[in-house]
Amino acid sequence: MNIGRKVDSITGFTLIEMLMAIAIFSVVIGGLFTIGDYVSARVVESRRESKRILEMANFLNEFSDSLEDGKGILYVSAREIGIWLNDKDGDGRPYADETVSFLWDGRSPGTVYRRVGYEEKGVMNAVEAFEIAYDFPPPQTTHVLMRIKVNGTVYQTGMAVGARR
Repeated sequence: MNIGRKVDSITGFTLIEMLMAIAIFSVVIGGLFTIGDYVSARVVESRRESKRILEMANFLNEFSDSLEDGKGILYVSAREIGIWLNDKDGDGRPYADETVSFLWDGRSPGTVYRRVGYEEKGVMNAVEAFEIAYDFPPPQTTHVLMRIKVNGTVYQTGMAVGARR
């Protein structure tokens, strides 16, 4: 044992070096958390956008299918269209359970509803505008064009009425 012997140098880090290392480490960790938050927010937004696109695709598909399968257009107004889907009882007259209609509540942003018979459900949310154009007034309508604006983007679909018949 060397008691009382003088030590020439001590190895290790000074207080300044330790503080600098902690500061650098804190900046790096803070940057990683910031990047993580950004990526997380982008993933959430991307999922929301994917959901909106899928919802729009389903809505446009429902609308087009109803026109293609329809027997005729019953009525068209500024915010609603009524389509006679089929003549179940063969009497040549449309009844509520043989029809489908698409109607916008008129609010911006609002909802477009699909009514089949007496049942109504919202099929598209955040609708800012909803327009229907047609070639001839009902019941002579043969072609329909629908434009819808959702979250600043305009979508449209058009179809010949009864194209699948």
